[in-house]
Amino acid sequence: MTIDEELKIIADKNNGILLPKEVVEFAEDEKTLLHNEFEWDNTIAGFKFRLSQARNIIRLRVETIQHESQEIIVRSYVSLSTERGVNSYRKIKDVLNNEDQKNIMLSDAKRELESIRNKYKVLKELSSVWDNIDKILKVG
Repeated sequence: MTIDEELKIIADKNNGILLPKEVVEFAEDEKTLLHNEFEWDNTIAGFKFRLSQARNIIRLRVETIQHESQEIIVRSYVSLSTERGVNSYRKIKDVLNNEDQKNIMLSDAKRELESIRNKYKVLKELSSVWDNIDKILKVG
């Protein structure tokens, strides 16, 4: 059996809906493949959860900055792909004022746009959006 098959079993028990709580409950069984995907030591898991909470706190900070002739609301901190191994964040204003970091942020944005396009490309109603993303990606 594969993890995908285990997830299907869980979803099938709930009319095709997969709930994280039920995944954890299923994974408590040490015989499942999903079991090895979780940290069961509560001391380690607790610390990892608090790290996740800290990342969420950082990501939810916003501020207003002047951009061209308008004020826009942006995240206060950004994580650049070149530094994600250490889970670090930089002030958005500092990144925008550093040409190298700004170029990294632009490359990251293009990768995210491509990912969003790939995730939702089955929605033909957004085809004009995907066309514009393709144009942006070809320029850079």
